[in-house]
Amino acid sequence: MSQASDESALLVVRMIVLIPVFFYSFICESLFNGQTLGKLALKIRVVTMDGKNPGVGPSSIRWVFRLVDIWGSAGALAMLVSSSTERAQRIGDILANTTVINLSPKTIYRISDVLSIKDNSQYSATYPNVTRFTDEDMLLLKNALDRAKKYPNEKHREILSTISNQIRNMLNIKTESQEDEKFLKTVLQDYIVLTRS
Repeated sequence: MSQASDESALLVVRMIVLIPVFFYSFICESLFNGQTLGKLALKIRVVTMDGKNPGVGPSSIRWVFRLVDIWGSAGALAMLVSSSTERAQRIGDILANTTVINLSPKTIYRISDVLSIKDNSQYSATYPNVTRFTDEDMLLLKNALDRAKKYPNEKHREILSTISNQIRNMLNIKTESQEDEKFLKTVLQDYIVLTRS
């Protein structure tokens, strides 16, 4: 009887230790804004495709397909699928509609970077109303332009188009005489010249 109770106690201890280890990524990602300790150290996290925290539903889908993506193929399937998708998603991410993002961008701009773009005292602004924007707005615009140049893909073109349409609406510009990227560069240049003088 003593040996049976020792084996039962050992089984209970194993379960207490193994269950949190087994469900570690699911628990952490659903409770801690899409991050495990490893993701926190690497400054990355899981988000839904609309930028929200994954929560229990998407985290559970990612976790279930971790069995296939990572454990079932020693990570080979996850690497193969993520290297062939536009947003570097593994099967679990595709089905959960999530992706892993980097929280520390490699390029960070300061106001001095924006102000040093061009200095032209004879410059005539195309859109003088750009002064209604802030320096932070222009930093976001410059970062979007830089990312679209560095990673030319459909998603970045859509982002530039969305930003371009919002700026046109805010400035009451009815015509779309320039392509989005050229228009946004003109807006940025106008802002720099008009706010520096």
